[in-house]
Amino acid sequence: MRTEAVPSAPGINSTVNRPAARSRLTGPTLPLPADAAMGLLFFPLLFLPGRVMSAYCDLPFTGLAIALAIVPEAAKPAAIAAFFLLWAPLDIHWLRTQRNDTLRQDQDTREWIATFGRFAKTAPPIARFVFEGMPEGLRAFGVEGAVK
Repeated sequence: MRTEAVPSAPGINSTVNRPAARSRLTGPTLPLPADAAMGLLFFPLLFLPGRVMSAYCDLPFTGLAIALAIVPEAAKPAAIAAFFLLWAPLDIHWLRTQRNDTLRQDQDTREWIATFGRFAKTAPPIARFVFEGMPEGLRAFGVEGAVK
């Protein structure tokens, strides 16, 4: 903050505290606490191979979001706008690709569950099931839940 004299009326000067015109940002480096948080939260995921799904990465990515929050202060607005204009079509492409894959997996799962449901209604009570093969998006716990 700097203090400067500002004329408010003829013959009367008052002082006003104004923020410095230039930022104190020393360079486009990521803040250390956010880096540390992201690293510490991602580290355990490296040793848990079944946990590298997007739901488990949300908290570590919070550290990345905090670290990248300084980019608007460090970069020019035109560069940020250009980045998002170039990034948006790519993001939309991958969103559509993943949507189509997800819808296909959902249809396969829906068909598998419906077939099993028809079998369960007509078959006598069964104590144990052995299954082989399942739709791509359906995991073993999904099959167990459907059977129960």
